[in-house]
Amino acid sequence: MSMKKNGVLLGRLKDALESEADKGAAVERASMEAMMRTQARELRTLGEDARAELFAEYEAEAGARDRKLIAAHPLRPAKTDTILAGASTPSKPSSVNPVAGSSASDGAPDEA
Repeated sequence: MSMKKNGVLLGRLKDALESEADKGAAVERASMEAMMRTQARELRTLGEDARAELFAEYEAEAGARDRKLIAAHPLRPAKTDTILAGASTPSKPSSVNPVAGSSASDGAPDEA
C-alpha cells in the first residue's frame, strides 16, 4: 500500500473516530441536561429538611468554586449551614474501612 493511500485511510479512520466521539459527547451532554432539568423540578417538591440535607451533601462533595455556587442557590435552606458545621465532626460511622482489620469504620474500640 502506498504512503499516500495509507495516509488517506488513516485520515478517514481519524475522522470516523472523532465523529463517534462527538456523538458520544453529545448524548452525554443531552443526558446530563435532562437530568438537571428533572432534578430542578424535584428540588421544588422537597421539604425544607430534605433540601437542606441534599444541599449539604452536594456542598460537602463539591470543590471550592462549585461549593460557593451551590450555596448561592435560591432554594438552599439556611439550616444547610448547621448540617455542614456538624459534618466536620463525624456523627455517623464511616462506610469506608481505611485499613483492613481496622474498626474505625464501625465505631467499636480496637481489640488488643
